[in-house]
Amino acid sequence: MVMQEFVHNFNGFFSFPSRCHVRILNDEDKPFVVICSQGINQGTSITNDAEKLRAQIEKKLLQEGFSLLYECKKYLKN
Repeated sequence: MVMQEFVHNFNGFFSFPSRCHVRILNDEDKPFVVICSQGINQGTSITNDAEKLRAQIEKKLLQEGFSLLYECKKYLKN
């Protein structure tokens, strides 16, 4: 089941406008998965900016009332 799917805009190296596609999957009997794909990006590689990107996506989701940390902990308890 896809929980969230969106395009995330971010400032890459030297504040170069960049973006990636994010898809969050959460099936009850499968691992919780967050996928960031590069296909639509013409800026900084998501591989080169992964740590900053993770924090930005987590902040965006928290503003929408969705906690990655909560979802991950819920999965680990099962």
